[in-house]
Amino acid sequence: MELKTTQALETYLSTKKIPFDKVTELPGGSANFIWRVQSAGERDTIIKHAEPYIKVAPQMGFPAERMDFETNVIRLLNSALALKHGSPGTHGDSTVTAKITVALPTIYWYDHEQHVIQMNYAGPRNLKEAYQDPSLNMTAYGNQIGAWLANLHESTKSTNIGDNNSAKEMYRFGYQRLERALKEMGFDGALGAQINDKYGAMLLTDDECVCHGDCWSGNLLVSEDQSTLTVVDWEMTRRGCGATDVGQFAAEAYLLDVFKGSRGLMESFLQAYKKNTDMSEEFVGRLAVHFAMHICFWPTRVPWGSPEQTKELVQVGVDILTAVEAQDWNKLRGSVLRDVFVGFK
Repeated sequence: MELKTTQALETYLSTKKIPFDKVTELPGGSANFIWRVQSAGERDTIIKHAEPYIKVAPQMGFPAERMDFETNVIRLLNSALALKHGSPGTHGDSTVTAKITVALPTIYWYDHEQHVIQMNYAGPRNLKEAYQDPSLNMTAYGNQIGAWLANLHESTKSTNIGDNNSAKEMYRFGYQRLERALKEMGFDGALGAQINDKYGAMLLTDDECVCHGDCWSGNLLVSEDQSTLTVVDWEMTRRGCGATDVGQFAAEAYLLDVFKGSRGLMESFLQAYKKNTDMSEEFVGRLAVHFAMHICFWPTRVPWGSPEQTKELVQVGVDILTAVEAQDWNKLRGSVLRDVFVGFK
């Protein structure tokens, strides 16, 4: 049964005896079909459904079993993220500071055959959409997200979630296209090929901890009372290197800070992550590479500013990639990632 339209979903809900008064397909989200379900006297819920391809690019296959990984990892993390010995500022599957909580979704029901998840409705906006809201404290949010992500990586070093091979391949997307993007922007494409061969290939064998796999501001939902950030879209989860999660979130936070108001999201996030875990030289190098790859590639496909501003972004990324390859720690300490590299060499 294909569930690609609201009418089809309503028929499906009726057959499953799931009550509803109103079903609304939600905008955003490139991979899956998502609806908000409202029913009188009940809490609103979200229905998420996967077809064996990317919703906005049906020609790109993406196994629907990704929903299995999402469901399983959320259930596993409910226990794995409970910090040992009741560390201050934490509670179960969430991290709490200054009345801001970072939490996992609550899964009510999963249809394995149809790849349909029913989960809690976590809020009307994601963090990217809410970034410019003056009533939100972006520094406090950054602190919380950094602490929560460090907890995820530290707490799941031995957590087995299976081998999500399709997520590993998908996550290499930007690395595999970095050479072309650099050439298009007037830079040396050979650097992109070198980065893909060296670091893109590592994504297939990294096995340090559980990674979210698509960790950016668009996958954190802000609750209506602004007190809770819910981390959603876990279908790209995999065992890997936590530095890639950190680099991706930092890159998207940097873009928000540069183009949407300079509210300190990246700085507070990186400082909090660093404070809550031990980072090796290898780890910060991987973090920097992933950050730089992201701002070199993705703004050339999803523009944030003018062509001139895009080229400036790519230059920032190229400078970081070149410095990492040259092990030029002085240059890295003077880069936009200075908070990460303070204290190294």
